[in-house]
Amino acid sequence: MAAEMAFQAAVIMILARLLVPADFGIVSIALVATGFVGIFGEFGLIPALIQRERLEPAHLRTAFTGSLAFAVLIGAALWIASPWVARFFGIPAVASMMCALALAPCLRAWASVPSAMLQRAMRFRDISLANVVSYVVGFGVVGVGMGLAGLGAWSLVGAHLVQAVVYGVVLHLAWPVSHRPGLDRAALRDLLGYGGGISFARLSNYVATRGDNMVVGYALGPTALGLYGPAYHLMALPADLFQRVVQTVLFPAIARLQTEPARLAAAYRRGLALTALVALPGTLLAILLAPEMVDVVLGPRWRGVVAPLQVLAAGMFFRVGYKTSVVFVKAVGAVRPFVLRQAAYPLLVLSLAWLGSGWGITGVAAGVVAALAVHYLFLTTLGLRVARLTTRDYVVAHRPALLLSAATVLPAWLTVMAARAAQVPAWGCLAIAAVPIAVTAAALIVWRPSAVLGAEGIWLRHALADVVSRALGRRRIVTAPDAGR
Repeated sequence: MAAEMAFQAAVIMILARLLVPADFGIVSIALVATGFVGIFGEFGLIPALIQRERLEPAHLRTAFTGSLAFAVLIGAALWIASPWVARFFGIPAVASMMCALALAPCLRAWASVPSAMLQRAMRFRDISLANVVSYVVGFGVVGVGMGLAGLGAWSLVGAHLVQAVVYGVVLHLAWPVSHRPGLDRAALRDLLGYGGGISFARLSNYVATRGDNMVVGYALGPTALGLYGPAYHLMALPADLFQRVVQTVLFPAIARLQTEPARLAAAYRRGLALTALVALPGTLLAILLAPEMVDVVLGPRWRGVVAPLQVLAAGMFFRVGYKTSVVFVKAVGAVRPFVLRQAAYPLLVLSLAWLGSGWGITGVAAGVVAALAVHYLFLTTLGLRVARLTTRDYVVAHRPALLLSAATVLPAWLTVMAARAAQVPAWGCLAIAAVPIAVTAAALIVWRPSAVLGAEGIWLRHALADVVSRALGRRRIVTAPDAGR
């Protein structure tokens, strides 16, 4: 995950200097429309493969055939609808880009079964390799190469398509599957019983996470969307990578604990605590360091991104937190209450983003953060109810993260204020800020681990130490927190 995040940051730095904001805005509009293919393309059949306890060959054939058929049909519909979408947003170039990008979800449907089987087998290294290699080839080689050739927005289109092809190839090499088509009614009924609700929930989530782009593109135009998009991406990148790890690792693991309530409760409590330890300090530091991050990553001409990024960064904790709850409630099969809560999310985003659009992209960002906060509340209360945990359990799980955040962010804030007053360059401010953060965090973890990490954080520290010891040829015993606490 760290390698992928570092490489993505490097590619963003390069593309931001090769392209203009309008290029990002045009492609973002095309991606909003074509993304629907990915949602309906698999129709929840692939998550059902992971969640289901027993699989037969008929389930695999049915999942592949159904997901690919849905993707092709809806891709064709988007192809036909592309001129109307372009006219709706008033940007003719969107039509041709939609036609090209409609192929990417079909490629992902082709790779969906090996992806599901690798997750089910908990072969996370292969999945991570596919993510990294596809991004390196797609964006690092093709996207940057096309940008250097002066192809503008088409650089991003080419990068997305090549990434999808390479991702599928790497997954098939890791888990070869026979793509013999076939639809079995009983198998389809088994998979749709779980997958149909998940598909609706994913559609709701997609509209919610792209609804602000639709509002900005329609109300404020492609240049404003080109500024808003990178701000949202910088906020969402850590959350999405974290969620990918949580989804990939925890979903199949929790699905195996559906009949063990005590261990389920311990798993969710641990997820809440570890999410807070990552997201709370990250949220505060992103708000503080947003000006320097934009200057270093995107460059001086993107300073219009700073204000919306600071507002959106305030929602990073809510975004990471609700994703952890989503993984939990989906893994235990609590689909109906999850779908009911998910249905309100896009309505919140669209209405609050539209309300905020009168104040520009910063107002849209504020509306999105408000929607994130409400959605986080809905899903966290559901997770607590399913896990049979109390509000006190929630507070106790978050207490160490609050202490760690306060102890590390305050010295960082004082240091950054002094560096800005001395007119230290942006990269220098980031480097200087890292010193008090690292020193304070290390000192507290060594001398007061129970206060700033809690039982769950101490477990994670021991687990990481065990990974390092294994790499060095030694073995440690990692003790987990008591499931009955």
